Amino acid sequence: MRGLIVTKFANWFVDSLVRAGKKNWLMRLVIFGALVCPFILVASFSYIKTKRDLTSFTLARRESIATLAAVLLEEKFDQLIDIGMSFATRVQFRKLLSEDKWDEAIQILQRVPNDFPFIGYPLKAGQLGVGQVR
Repeated sequence: MRGLIVTKFANWFVDSLVRAGKKNWLMRLVIFGALVCPFILVASFSYIKTKRDLTSFTLARRESIATLAAVLLEEKFDQLIDIGMSFATRVQFRKLLSEDKWDEAIQILQRVPNDFPFIGYPLKAGQLGVGQVR
């Protein structure tokens, strides 16, 4: 009984596909859609998931780079604060600078590379910004 129903359905299906006429294109379109739609859906969902994953990965990477840059800048600014506090408390250094006694002020700076190893060399600069390395 089942075999007979399946055979009749298969025969009807093949006859409707092979039959020439105006209604034949609609049946072909429905069958094509039924066969192709699952592949299109799977590809669409896969694309959406991949895009979401790559976007989150890119944002996480950018966030880690920004965090690293922020930590490095914070360290550099802390070093500048240390230098500023050190020179602000040196009353003699400020006094010599206000009196334009640059050579005596540079003598005070001779210990700077030892006190602050992150400073390569002190620079003596005048009012115009022109400096000499000492």
